Amino acid sequence: MSGLSVFMMKQERTFKEVIVSFVEAQGLDFEAMLEVQKIMEKYHKEFSEGEKKLQSKKESLFKSKDVDKWKVDPQTLNTVGKEGLLKNKELAMAKMLPKETEELQGVYISFVYFTNRLLEETKRINRQKGKAFYKRLTKIYNREDGLSEEVYYIV
Repeated sequence: MSGLSVFMMKQERTFKEVIVSFVEAQGLDFEAMLEVQKIMEKYHKEFSEGEKKLQSKKESLFKSKDVDKWKVDPQTLNTVGKEGLLKNKELAMAKMLPKETEELQGVYISFVYFTNRLLEETKRINRQKGKAFYKRLTKIYNREDGLSEEVYYIV
């Protein structure tokens, strides 16, 4: 068997040891991250749909000019008054339906949490896998089977 054949066999073994195992491990981590992404997308959809629905409901209530149906807290009514809310649409939209607005905010917080978890997990896994991949390549490069000398010899 020629030196080139031996080198090629060692390269194939190295490829299988390092690259294939690395890709297989990445696949398992990828599946776990997909689960987190599905949860994140669920909250994003729930928030987007809820936000559209709530905004539409608030628009209808504002057009009705029936402040009593807006469920504005008494302190705001005492401070701003019904006329003040009717004259300031932006303030009225922010103050009406506080319970539904707070519930929607909770969905948004969940969406942000899972988005951040996915980002942090991705960073952690990439750091961990990168270090492991580097260590494996270093170990193979430094092993005593003559591979490193052959690489220099052929190149």
